[in-house]
Amino acid sequence: MAFMNLPWPTECLHAALKNGSLPFWGFVIYRTTYTAQSDAAWPQIIELIASYMKALLYHEYNDKKKDGDEPTVYDEIWARHQLTIMDDRQFNGASVFDIQLHFEKWVEAQGKRDESTMYRMCMVIDDESIQTLLEAPPGENRKLGRRIGGPWMDEM
Repeated sequence: MAFMNLPWPTECLHAALKNGSLPFWGFVIYRTTYTAQSDAAWPQIIELIASYMKALLYHEYNDKKKDGDEPTVYDEIWARHQLTIMDDRQFNGASVFDIQLHFEKWVEAQGKRDESTMYRMCMVIDDESIQTLLEAPPGENRKLGRRIGGPWMDEM
């Protein structure tokens, strides 16, 4: 079997998961809308976000693999994926600034600042995001991001 050279961020994530310094990985997601429609859509939205993350992870594997490579490392990484959902009506209508303040306090309380992406940034799902995501295809069926003159970005 050929040896797969992992991209540096993936290698670091895998090492942190294996050595126990990072028990799981994922993003922190704040819900800031609480309507009947968003209540009904919320489980689907979370599932969709997870499907995008999984599709992006395995897209990287498919781009980097050589003949004979198995996705074992990627399977190990995905098995430790966990979204942290901030789903509390206190966030209804909260501004990005309000969420930023809460997130910063939450990160400090975790005592893990800068240990992984989940402690550096969060996602905010508002009414507009709900509408956009309800119209989006599942992660496995969508065209994944493209490079736009600089750092890699995923377009939605």
